[in-house]
Amino acid sequence: MPNRIFNPWTSGTVIFLLLLGMTHAQTNRFNERLDTVTKQCQADRQRLGLDLQKAEAKYPAPRITSCSFVRLAPGSTGEVVVRGTFQAGTTFLFDNDKVEVVKEAFKPGTPESEYRATVKVAQGASPGSAQLELFQPIACQSAFCYAVVITGGKYEYSLTGENGWRVTLKYVGEPETQSPGSIYHAEFYRPNESAPFRTRDVVLALRGDKWRGDFTEAADPRQAEAKKLQAKLADPKLPMEERTKLMQQYLPIQQEMMKAVTANASKSLQDNLKEAHEFGCASIDFDVKGESVAGGMCCGKDAGGHPKGVCYDPMSYIDLKGTVKFLGP
Repeated sequence: MPNRIFNPWTSGTVIFLLLLGMTHAQTNRFNERLDTVTKQCQADRQRLGLDLQKAEAKYPAPRITSCSFVRLAPGSTGEVVVRGTFQAGTTFLFDNDKVEVVKEAFKPGTPESEYRATVKVAQGASPGSAQLELFQPIACQSAFCYAVVITGGKYEYSLTGENGWRVTLKYVGEPETQSPGSIYHAEFYRPNESAPFRTRDVVLALRGDKWRGDFTEAADPRQAEAKKLQAKLADPKLPMEERTKLMQQYLPIQQEMMKAVTANASKSLQDNLKEAHEFGCASIDFDVKGESVAGGMCCGKDAGGHPKGVCYDPMSYIDLKGTVKFLGP
């Protein structure tokens, strides 16, 4: 196995990621090509009379300084551009067989090298992602970055927990950052209740063989309206009469949002501990087979789950089962 390096675009060795269950399953063709690269490096070191330590010292590991990121639907094409310091002879591999390199160009150089690849996602590809792996010659040290996210459309998940909670996940949109995955809005319902008792947001991404994500506080729905009004108010050509009307709409929204922030900040430590124990949902993971969904959530110790190693102590794991509905591309 080639040696891995750490830089701002890597997150450790393949083995480390596999132990955490946080890398998607690498495919047969990729593993075959990786095996070929590894054997070539070993043969080259033997031919040059270098042991691994000397080879690593003589042939520095690749360093990535920027890596573009594209979201592609099945059947579509896009371009990935990676810059950094890469030696001549560096091998570039995408670790998903559903991502085909149509055209590529590599310009090694100092102080900056550049690699460009036009890639196409196969028709019918499942939602997922692809890392671009860089393997330096001779020593085979490597670096990688997430380069492609395969978007499979918009979905709605309807789940039921072993504790009786109902959880719905509704598609919201795509992240503005280079984060793989899609944003979903989560609503939590107690049995026989029609209004959610908690809401959260989560970015769902395929990691390993499961969809996973960490819950965050749901965005205040008033923020979107406030941003629209702020954008209009920023226009220096806006007539004073119109500006006054907009301010009359904006100020109450701002005041309501500030009250909500103040109320949350004033919660006591006891209230926060109670919230963490009785709800405290931090993450979710599940797999999808057809329209069936099975997985679980890491929530508070009193939320009605059971101990499981994937959750930090004293959290519990709540088994989930349900269905998924395709809403469109």
